[in-house]
Amino acid sequence: MGRRLSKGVFRVKEKDGPPALSFTIAPRRSIITIPMSNPYSIFDKAERKRSLSRFLEAIPLYLEARRLSGIDDELKSACYFSLGDTYRMVGEFTRAGKCYAESRKLLLALGDEERALDAMVGLALSLRATGEVKESRNTQQGAQGL
Repeated sequence: MGRRLSKGVFRVKEKDGPPALSFTIAPRRSIITIPMSNPYSIFDKAERKRSLSRFLEAIPLYLEARRLSGIDDELKSACYFSLGDTYRMVGEFTRAGKCYAESRKLLLALGDEERALDAMVGLALSLRATGEVKESRNTQQGAQGL
């Protein structure tokens, strides 16, 4: 089957494919395989890294989840937003601003104005950190108009 990682969890390698995790829901009844190329599991792993303040480890995971998100604009917007937060935490304010702007664009297209407002706040904070105070104020005023 594969190498046992913990009770009920094994790491397996699919034929000519990426590694996957397999685990049993109920002993000896069913097996679920989640490919490691699953963008949702990669995003969740990135979120765990970020929650532990392991920002530099989270960034490549968010980038990979975004790359694999395909046409799922909701996941893509979450990746951009979380990347913005993470870049801001490591002082990459220009990159953070670009991520927040992209997240806002996707969220508005999805009709999620509340989360788009959060992205605008992140964008304003990033602009302020780069010294673009006037642009930051304009963004904040635009956010208040929503």
